[in-house]
Parts: sequence; structure tokens; C-alpha cells
Amino acid sequence: MTTLAWPNFWSFLFFTMLFTVGIDSVFGMYDFSIAYFWSAIPNIQKKMRKEVFVLCITLCYFLLGLIFVTNNGYWNFTLFNNYAAGLSLVYVLVVETSMIAYYFGLDKLEVLIYKKTGERLPLFFKICIKFVSVPLIGLTFFIGLYNEFVDGGEDVRWT
Repeated sequence: MTTLAWPNFWSFLFFTMLFTVGIDSVFGMYDFSIAYFWSAIPNIQKKMRKEVFVLCITLCYFLLGLIFVTNNGYWNFTLFNNYAAGLSLVYVLVVETSMIAYYFGLDKLEVLIYKKTGERLPLFFKICIKFVSVPLIGLTFFIGLYNEFVDGGEDVRWT
């Protein structure tokens, strides 16, 4: 950033972009979890209004987030970052994508999408999911396993 003209302006824009991407990710996950629980558990819709349900979810997220702002919050964050947000998430991604692509089938997925939205899944996406995404995600997972167990868990530096 310092080699560009007006480095302070570009630095400001870059960190503003990072901030907005982070906020957008949080809002997206928050909205997804509310929609998922609201539709997956129909008894919730009968017992409470949606505003009360959203308040309950917000309070749960607030209470879960308190462990990261205590005196040991940095260590809790490091623990979550190393063991809950690393290779285990890539494994879940490999399994989910493989199950959708091969076990459940993209044709069944297309039927469900057509019923909900009236649109069909393009052939390009089907090919990319089956033959590009699953192998690349699997390769990423196996490289992570290699780095974790064969190299002793040290980060590989490409120098």
C-alpha cells in the first residue's frame, strides 16, 4: 500500500473493505441460523413470535461470545481457531459437498431448487460441483492432513 499514490487513502479503503466483509459474514451467518432454526423446528413458530425468537438467538450468541472478551479471551479464541475452525471445517466441507454431489445427487437438488425458485441448475454448475469443487476441496483437505501430521503441524512456507 505504501508504494501506491495516496497510500493513506488506499490503506483506509483496504481496511474498510476488510471490515465490511467481516460484518457481512457475521450478518449472513446470523440470518442463516435464524432462518434454519425457524423453518427446521416448526414448533417454534407455534409457541412464539419471530421477534421473540430472534431476541432469544441474539441473547444466545451474546452469551456464547462472552468467553472471547474475558481476560483469557485471546486463549479461548486461539483454541477455537486452531481446533474448531481449521481442518475440521474443511473436512465437513468435503463431506457435505460429496454427499450433495454424489449421494443425494445434483438432479434431486435441481428438482428441489426448481420447486422453490422455479429455476434450473445450469449444467456448468453441475460439472463444476462434481468434477472441480469436490476434487479441489479434497486436495486441500489432504494437504492440510499432510501438513498437520507428516510435517509435525508446522506451517509450510513457500520460499
